[in-house]
Amino acid sequence: MSVFSKPQAKRADQARRMIFEWHERTAREGLRDPVRREHGAWFVHRYADARRVLTDHDTFSSDELRYNPQAPHAANPVLRSLIATDPPRHAALRAVVAQQFTKRVLDRTRERIGHDAAQLANELHEGADFIETFARPLPTRTICHLLGIEPDPRFARWTDAVTTFIGTRATHDTQRTFAEIADYFRTWRRTSDTPLARSDLTDQEVADFCTLLLTNGTETTTTLLASAVLVRDRFPGAPDDVEELLRLLPPAGGTDRFATRDTTIGRHRIRRGDRVVAMVVSANRDPDVFADPHVHRPGRNPNPHLGFGRGTHFCLGAHLTRAQVAVALAQLPRTWRPLDLKVDGTPVGPQIAALRVTSGS
Repeated sequence: MSVFSKPQAKRADQARRMIFEWHERTAREGLRDPVRREHGAWFVHRYADARRVLTDHDTFSSDELRYNPQAPHAANPVLRSLIATDPPRHAALRAVVAQQFTKRVLDRTRERIGHDAAQLANELHEGADFIETFARPLPTRTICHLLGIEPDPRFARWTDAVTTFIGTRATHDTQRTFAEIADYFRTWRRTSDTPLARSDLTDQEVADFCTLLLTNGTETTTTLLASAVLVRDRFPGAPDDVEELLRLLPPAGGTDRFATRDTTIGRHRIRRGDRVVAMVVSANRDPDVFADPHVHRPGRNPNPHLGFGRGTHFCLGAHLTRAQVAVALAQLPRTWRPLDLKVDGTPVGPQIAALRVTSGS
């Protein structure tokens, strides 16, 4: 007998519908007016336009601090990291940190993922919080294994501080948290024998990349695991397909760039310095690219989704994230489903990872 009440089951059903309806509605409405200016930025919805914004690095920059130095969240260490740099500096940084993601390292890490996923799955029980019991600890352990460190209770607080710090100015507590993170990784570097620690990067560059890896790496996998449980529940009996999951419920709804010069998208004039958001959630459902775009179709081929970006900034940890999700889903019984689901905020990207998912069989 389920421990969940009828009101809980009804709330979960409404939340599931809302999540999938939000993604479909956002894409449909965006593609009807595919280039629009809202909230001080240009939102680009068509696949071809979004792909251009993500790959034309000469015209669209990732360096927010250069084009928006007065941003209230300018103190966020992620804005100094790999994902916020442009070529040629980006290529130099990526070449160094990529040594942390060699095939040998990833093969060894995959074995560890299987062990950790099995252990965490055994801890799940009816009424357990899926996010806190499984979906967040798994990528945290994986990244700790990559860096040769032990999970620290502070990591969850640090991740929340970094991923939620946008659009507001840093409080004293936030600044103290960022300093705490930087000190931790500077200390780690002195004793670590990893390629990253031995590199020629400065202590600040190493700390910023480790912060990116710990925070964004954790949240991306957590988000995809939460989305995978929702997809299984919405489409019972359908086989798991990580690529279709990335298309249907991408880990980020949109990606920011900044125009380096005056240009046009469609019939719209974009001025130098304008913020341009490639709306991945819409581009992944563009009917010019994807047949039956709102249908979950495992094995879809081709499936050129933008879930991990495109071009120079294609997600460095994509293979690692794919492996974590695939291995984790193999450990989770298909009968295990969300029975109580609460949603606060827009149901996309990190907000999916913030869902309160209480589940059972």
